[in-house]
Formats: sequence, structure tokens, C-alpha cells
Amino acid sequence: MVEYVVYEVPGRNKNYAKLIIIGILAMLGLILPFTAETLRYQLGAIFRLVFNTIGIFCLIIGGLMTAFGFISLFMKRMNFGMLIVGALLLWIGSWITGIAIDFLGFTLGAESPINDPGYH
Repeated sequence: MVEYVVYEVPGRNKNYAKLIIIGILAMLGLILPFTAETLRYQLGAIFRLVFNTIGIFCLIIGGLMTAFGFISLFMKRMNFGMLIVGALLLWIGSWITGIAIDFLGFTLGAESPINDPGYH
């Protein structure tokens, strides 16, 4: 059996960590001023895609829950909670995606900040 003994110099690892952090900050200081403007728009596009996907999932789940809530109203089991949660998910999803939905005479999601041309 072979055993390896490693002798560490105390404090040497801390110096490497400091050098790595200083190197990262120096690279950010040199590169970030040239790429910050495009980085802003790229991050905005990524977050818009993420929130749009979340909104679509809310619309799908809310539509299913609303449909099952209406079906349960006509059956022996009256489940108002599912209908209310489905309507709330429809409202959240339509607000996030900007899709307007008419629900029992109420317009959901007509004024979304995503459709506003001043939205950044």
C-alpha cells in the first residue's frame, strides 16, 4: 500500500484565491464596459422567454382547472375552489403573456406591461 503525504504551506491557498478573485474583477472591468449594453438586451430577452413560458403554463393549468371546476358544478360534487384557483391562474397567465381572455364577462390580461412599447 502506497501512502502519499502532501505538505501544505499555510496561507498559500488564500493567496491563490485572492489572485483568482482579482483576475475575475480585472476581466470584468476590462470587458464589461464594452458588452454591458448588449448584455442588458440579452438578459431582457432571456427573462421575457422565461416569464412567457411561466405564463403559458399558468394558462394551460388554469384552463384545465376552470373546465374541471365548471364540470364539477353540474355534478354532485360542488368544487368552487378549483374554479376560483383556475380563474386566478388564467388571470396571472394572461397578465404575464399579454393575452386577453374574456371570463364570465370580465376581461383578463388586456393591459399587460409586456405589450407596452415603453417596457424595458
